[in-house]
Amino acid sequence: MNEQIQTSTAAASASTTITATTTSPTQPLWEVLTAGHNLPLYGLADGAANAYIHAHLQVHHVPHLALYTDKGLPQEQSPWLFPLRQQETFSEWYLQESPAQYWGILLATPLPLVELAEHLRDYLTMQDEQGKLHLMRFYDPRVIKAYLDALSDEQRQGFFKPGIQLWADAPGQAQTLLHYQEDNSQEGNSQPNHSQEDNSHYRRTPIDLRTKAQAPEDVQSCGEGDCAC
Repeated sequence: MNEQIQTSTAAASASTTITATTTSPTQPLWEVLTAGHNLPLYGLADGAANAYIHAHLQVHHVPHLALYTDKGLPQEQSPWLFPLRQQETFSEWYLQESPAQYWGILLATPLPLVELAEHLRDYLTMQDEQGKLHLMRFYDPRVIKAYLDALSDEQRQGFFKPGIQLWADAPGQAQTLLHYQEDNSQEGNSQPNHSQEDNSHYRRTPIDLRTKAQAPEDVQSCGEGDCAC
């Protein structure tokens, strides 16, 4: 089981921290998601991955918004955005049932529900060189890292700019979440700790979540393609 913090740096001025945290049955997921902040939490669930998520939201009277607003798109397959609140029946059910199912991603941000939905809609499509628009399934845990890597520095900064953090299941690794957030630790550093030949590199720091003990002396740096992400 991979118990590591992985930091993916796209550029010295605009990078993304990826932290892999292995959850333990004795550690509530709420504790993982709220560590170090008191921001509101949200779920973004893929209606195509769980056809019943919209019905669950309605039955439990949870405020929710579909990111698909175009009438030409199948709303039942839309990603659904909703708040997560501790000790509420739906939230507790969702966090218990969704891990390792690839239903969607979890977010923390100061933005209210409507503003967050509007912000995320801006990233649902991407235009190719021929001018054709493509739907981007960034809310799929198996896609989010590749999606972020494909963004320009400016686009990536814009995505995280409202103070967004997000968590996604680590593909193929049960009980492991990847935590993504913007990393400005190298801003203003004239000597970034990676070679100019590499567009991206990864720093890996082992962490034991059960003891919450990090081992910074075991930091490793490697070029893109050398690290398991």
